[in-house]
Amino acid sequence: MLIYTHHTAASHRLCCSVPISLQGPEDYLAVLLARADCLRHQLPTPAGPSSPAAGKLQAWFTHSRSTMTQYFPAYLDRSLSLQAYCAHVEGVLLGDLASMREVWEDTVKGQLGRYYETWLGWITMERSLRQLSAARSLFKRCYSRHFEEGGQLALAYEWIKFEREEGSAEDLFIASLKVDPIIEQATAAATAAANQPAAAVARAAAQNANKLSRDEIKAKRRANDPNFKERKPGVKRDHEDSTMAPEAAAAGLSSPQKRTKEHADEHMADTTDAGFDAAAAAAAKQPVVYSDEHTVFVKGLGFDVGEEDLRRLFAELGVKSVRLGRDKATGASRGFAYVDFDNDEAVQKASQKDGEVVNGRKLFIAKSQPPGGGGRGRGRGRFDRGG
Repeated sequence: MLIYTHHTAASHRLCCSVPISLQGPEDYLAVLLARADCLRHQLPTPAGPSSPAAGKLQAWFTHSRSTMTQYFPAYLDRSLSLQAYCAHVEGVLLGDLASMREVWEDTVKGQLGRYYETWLGWITMERSLRQLSAARSLFKRCYSRHFEEGGQLALAYEWIKFEREEGSAEDLFIASLKVDPIIEQATAAATAAANQPAAAVARAAAQNANKLSRDEIKAKRRANDPNFKERKPGVKRDHEDSTMAPEAAAAGLSSPQKRTKEHADEHMADTTDAGFDAAAAAAAKQPVVYSDEHTVFVKGLGFDVGEEDLRRLFAELGVKSVRLGRDKATGASRGFAYVDFDNDEAVQKASQKDGEVVNGRKLFIAKSQPPGGGGRGRGRGRFDRGG
């Protein structure tokens, strides 16, 4: 492999200080970077992309990237020493943002794009140049990718951190909506992993449980289902019973199979709980509907924030109720809540607390908007209220 070394005396001494025995890709990369240092030192101040020195440095970076790709196609420099250096020269020293982004675009389209650190390096450079809209667009572009080594979760937290430090409350709210499912899924997976012993005990108990024979299952059905009928061998099931006539459907009647199941369920309830109240059970199954007439929507809650924390936050306004959004499977907080008050005045004052910090996290607070209401707050149609 040819490494260009002709330069000024000072540059020659610097380049020749690199060990001559090159054993692997790291050694070759060190030589390429040393040469880039020599050329960068010749950039005028201020530097511009049209200067001869800039042209030499750009040509060297192009040569360096192609050399590493040609001789070491499987090598991955996770530290991005060559790519980030080249992008820094283009964007920061030469002020050419388009060329800087071309360097990063080529990088994320390669094997290094499988790691979240590569995307974060690009985002960080955009942010250092105060190109916040470009940095935000990159987060939106890559947050849903499944990176190696759990990088998706790390990038989700980086986006929240970015919006908390640089964005508006609305920007933080939008980012939270996008990454919360990723964080919740990772939390649930971690919880399951932490309870492996309990899961193993449950699996063992299930394996050791008595297995009912077909005759035993049939006997239990006969005892608990008054509509159970023995099917004679060789006789097919009457398919007409599995369908429902249009007239019956229009009248609101259920199919024979559904009526049988309902009857069996009721019978099982009667035999297992003498105090079973069917009317109360039916009422309990009805979902509670909230009008959100005097309600604020709170977003950005830490997973350790509970109902009492929100009651303390709005203590002087007379909190009527707090409804924390919880995951149905794990019961963990989903990071949002609805807080009900008695009147509009309390809602307006509560909304003025937008941006308050609770347990280290900045909150988004706005009047809740029922479906079709519009505005900044969220309606109740898209979220499970939880506990």
